[in-house]
Order: sequence, then C-alpha cells, then structure tokens
Amino acid sequence: MLALACAAGLWVSGAVAGCSRVIEVPVSPAGRLVIVEDERVEGVLPELLREQGALIGCQFRFRVVPRARAAQAVFKSQMGDIYLPAMRQPERDATHLFLALIHQSLAVATERAHAPVPADLNKLLADKGLRGIFVRGYYFGAAYGDFVERLLADKRADIVPDIEAVSRMLHAGRADFTLLPFVTGQGALDLSPRTPLSQTAFRIEALEAEPLMENGVYLSRRNLEAADLVLLTQMFERAQAEGAVRRAYLRHYPAELVERLRF
Repeated sequence: MLALACAAGLWVSGAVAGCSRVIEVPVSPAGRLVIVEDERVEGVLPELLREQGALIGCQFRFRVVPRARAAQAVFKSQMGDIYLPAMRQPERDATHLFLALIHQSLAVATERAHAPVPADLNKLLADKGLRGIFVRGYYFGAAYGDFVERLLADKRADIVPDIEAVSRMLHAGRADFTLLPFVTGQGALDLSPRTPLSQTAFRIEALEAEPLMENGVYLSRRNLEAADLVLLTQMFERAQAEGAVRRAYLRHYPAELVERLRF
C-alpha cells in the first residue's frame, strides 16, 4: 500500500498532500459510535476521523440521515464516500472497500423491566411468544439476516427506521427484544446518548455459540479518487496499528467493555 501511495504522489518531502476534496460521510445515531446532539456529530467514529484526518490533511463532512438513507447514499446514489459503522457484505465488495476496525460478539437486548429472553438464536426462534424489532439497514452478518427473515415470515418482527424507534417500542412493550453488537450496542438504546451505562434501562447479553463479527467502515471505490482511496486506507490502517482506534473506544466505553473487543 505504501508503494501505491508513493506512486500516487501522496508523499511530498515527508509530508502528506491531503485529500483532493472534502470527504462526504452520511451518518445516523449509533449509540456511542455516532452521537448526534443538535447540530453536532460526535462519538467514537466521527472523532477518530477528525483526529486522524487532521494528521493527513483530510476533512470530513457529516450529514445526518436515517440509517437506510445513509446506505443508499454510499452504495447506490454515490452521494457518500464513507459508510460507518459497517459490517462486511460480500455483494458490496466489488464497488466498495471494507476495512475492519474491531471484532465483537452479537447480542440480544431487552429492557431491564422485561423478563430476560434466551441468549440463543434458535431458542428465540422457538419461543413463539417473543417478538423482535430491528432497524432497517442494519446488518450484522448472515446469521442475523437469516434470523430476521425467519421472524418476519412468522409475522413476529417489525422493521423501523432508526434505533430510537426500537428503544421506544421496547419501552412500550410492543416488542420483546432486538439484536445488537455486544459492546457497541451498550447504551445504543438510551434516548439520551450521554446516559451512563450503569444507568441504562436495557440489558445486553452476548449470544451463545455465535462467531465474532467484523465491524468497520466501507470506502467507496466509485466516488473516491484513487489517491484519496489510498490515503484514507492508510489512515485507518495506521490508526489501527498505532492504537488510535482503541483509544477512541476508550474515550466512550469503560475499559472492561473495550477488553471484550478484538482489534
């Protein structure tokens, strides 16, 4: 990758030339990964991009949209350059580059006032009295997709536009559970993103016997200039190698939770 960067003319007297334009990043609230308050976009990933972008001369413009619209902007309408947070989907790899930042478990989330549900996909499917709720555009791997489709076929699931709707429906008792990543799902259902995790109204339990998920970002090969694609790829790789990704998570999650991530 370094050879590609040199060939693209990115390095000038030991300094990085920077991105050729502002990089477009459509986002929606995603727990502590992406925090939207008034006009401000903060959280693990926006702060990581701003911090690392300043080192290489790249600026990012964050536009707040529903999750499904963010996916459409990056993968279909070519109105976005980076999709985050993301899980790898093979059908996207032809036109977009996936960069893994962390690995973590999938988990089942319920309101604390609700009786616990099984932390097992097969048992959740078998209990016909349980109803799930999921965000349109969320994807946490093939097992997740198959599970949601089977619940929909059984008329035991609802699809809503954002995580706030999931939170409200769980609180109202209109659904029993949802599925989220174990670590980054912590606090994601709280309508106030700054609520201390010790005070959350929701419980999250890692699912049994499920493989770790790759979580990261997608870069658009169609939108980005070749030199910008190389530069951004290097930015994320360096952030990973130098521990900046881990430090970004530690600013928003307790150390004992970050220890459950694999970097």
